[in-house]
Amino acid sequence: MKIDISFIPRSFLSNALIQLANKEITYPYKDLERIKNNKQELRKFYEERMNYLSLVHQLTKLEEDLLLKEEQILAKQCHDYIERMQQLFTVTN
Repeated sequence: MKIDISFIPRSFLSNALIQLANKEITYPYKDLERIKNNKQELRKFYEERMNYLSLVHQLTKLEEDLLLKEEQILAKQCHDYIERMQQLFTVTN
């Protein structure tokens, strides 16, 4: 599934990653002790864990894509600025 990230502010993605990291840190691992003998609960726990890791991966990828887009925009702006300066320089000389 491809998600359009052009409208997502980078700060939102960063905050989402921070919130996920905080959730990871405070995740109640003692629950594993409670459910380790219940296969259905254990399967559910690992499915949730995989979904969580998948979400972190997707958000990280989105943030990387957005950073790349920002770099491309900045590079284009710099290129345009250099061209304008060159035009001004040739006109004044």
